[in-house]
Amino acid sequence: MSCIFNGDSFALQYKHPNLVSLLGFCQEGNEKILVYEHAEHGSLDNFLNLDTNACQLTCKQKIDICIYAACGLDYLHNKIAENKRVIHRDIKSANILLDHNWKAMISDLGLSKIGRANERETFLITNLCGTYGYCDPTYRDTGVLTKESNVYSFGVVLFEVLGVREVVH
Repeated sequence: MSCIFNGDSFALQYKHPNLVSLLGFCQEGNEKILVYEHAEHGSLDNFLNLDTNACQLTCKQKIDICIYAACGLDYLHNKIAENKRVIHRDIKSANILLDHNWKAMISDLGLSKIGRANERETFLITNLCGTYGYCDPTYRDTGVLTKESNVYSFGVVLFEVLGVREVVH
């Protein structure tokens, strides 16, 4: 069995309080296991349905969750390194996890791309990625991926959280 903890792989090297931490991974034969930080309250989308748990979130909690998630996104876009930017490509309420203190953490960096921070158009993508309803129309129509594509997706999340209803069904 091969296990790596505290290594310097892509997901292990970026640490921020508002990103779900990859603690390590193991491989034995064809079996691969990723070990992530625990998020006790699960994903934000579970609290956006009025028929279930939405009433448990206070206005202050909703605003704090949005601020925490924005801090994580800012880190990916502007603070990874002086010359790098991470574009998530699948920002949505299901990929924002909540810990025991209701702190929001961005998860699922599996579709992310790294580009140079000093370029407006970080990547030209031929295959569209992301979730319907959250995907930036410009990215969808042109294939040009920018940090603004993530900002659009985050705007959809803000509308869901502050509008108290799901935008995407």
